[in-house]
Amino acid sequence: MMRFLRLRAWRFPLFHRMIWLLSPLLYFVSSRDLFSSFLSTFFLLLPFLFLYGAFSVLINDYFDFPFDLAAGKEVEPLSRTEILFLSSLTLSACLGLSFLLSPSLSFLSLLGLILAFLYSVKGIRLKERGWMGVGTDVGIEFLPLLFSILLLRLPRWDPDVFLFLLLYLSVQLTSQVEHQLKDLERDRRVGLKTLVTERGEEFGLRLLRLLSSLSFLLLFPLLFWFSSLPWFSPLFLSFLLFSLFHPKWNPEFPQAHRVSPLFADVFYLFLFQIFPLYLSLLMVWT
Repeated sequence: MMRFLRLRAWRFPLFHRMIWLLSPLLYFVSSRDLFSSFLSTFFLLLPFLFLYGAFSVLINDYFDFPFDLAAGKEVEPLSRTEILFLSSLTLSACLGLSFLLSPSLSFLSLLGLILAFLYSVKGIRLKERGWMGVGTDVGIEFLPLLFSILLLRLPRWDPDVFLFLLLYLSVQLTSQVEHQLKDLERDRRVGLKTLVTERGEEFGLRLLRLLSSLSFLLLFPLLFWFSSLPWFSPLFLSFLLFSLFHPKWNPEFPQAHRVSPLFADVFYLFLFQIFPLYLSLLMVWT
């Protein structure tokens, strides 16, 4: 039982992907006062997003098992057969929920799940095909957000919706490049081919700084819409002041694995950890 509960496939979607998706979704729901009208839909959407993320992690861990062992990386405390069985269960449940939520939109979740399979499966392994691997990973992360926006019937061309979509794409690209940079030595050691191992560390660092800067610039127009939310401005200013004095943001603070620019770390912490909590409390209070 404890082995089952310790799976990364539960922790990663819950504390990483779900948090990232909650920022735009909670903002759209709270800013348009949609919570009451979409209450049942929203609470079905959350387990769908969790299962979608769990499947993508499980299937990746299943096919990456020999590579992770060779690299000395921590692997799931289950056999490959058990991981495959859990992958099948989460896949079935995820597809069932997506069809229950919207039969006409379920093809988007199916497409994302197929991409998650092709991303790691032996013989295809899109993750080892340079830009195609980066694009596939971004597509896997982006499709559930697109599914959610269409499900909530949000107008895609509203300026704040469109900008948040662009921002989410930019952030996912940034995250993927940063992940490849952090795993560079380990990937080289086991012979994994990624965009960064093929093009080199300097290329990866330049690309990361470009994408981080783009994400940072896309945030500014969104701050205009965020500022209309109650108590947002004092919260944001308080966070900026806190970030100036917190030791993590001190340039002299030793960080062996720093690859992302300072402002990007501050930006990610606010948008994908503090902002969802603020929006959740806002909906409860109002």
